Amino acid sequence: MRQHTVIAALVAAFIVSGCTPTTVNVSRDWDSAPDERFTHQVELQAEMPEGQLNNFEKQLSSHLDAADVAANGQATHEVNVTITEYDMHNYLVRYLIGWFAGGESMISEVTVTDARTGELIGESMVKTEPRGELRTTDSLTSEHAEHIVAYLQQGGQSGEY
Repeated sequence: MRQHTVIAALVAAFIVSGCTPTTVNVSRDWDSAPDERFTHQVELQAEMPEGQLNNFEKQLSSHLDAADVAANGQATHEVNVTITEYDMHNYLVRYLIGWFAGGESMISEVTVTDARTGELIGESMVKTEPRGELRTTDSLTSEHAEHIVAYLQQGGQSGEY
């Protein structure tokens, strides 16, 4: 009976660790308004294939358009996304070792400035770490872009999305 309890506890811990959401740590938030429009720039301070960087930039633009907050010529805010970590694991290693092989992750520093004055109005760190799921490079970067846009729509509020 005791062995079954220990095994059940381990399985539950693995399941819960597989549900880790994206975390947004905000250093500076702002009061958002419904008419905010964003332009963006992406910088790379981590090792990431050029094709994936281009893909991420397209996905970020696509998510901004889908959320109806893309500037399209009339920006109220400028967003600078600096990718500081991009970690994709080998699927063979994940298959052979399983949960203990680690997971994919992407971390970006996001700053938001007023487009008119250049004043820094928002600052955060966005960490996407979908544990327990095998991710393709496209799904990881798309999810990361989606969470950056969610942060922008929330007016820079901290939280887990």
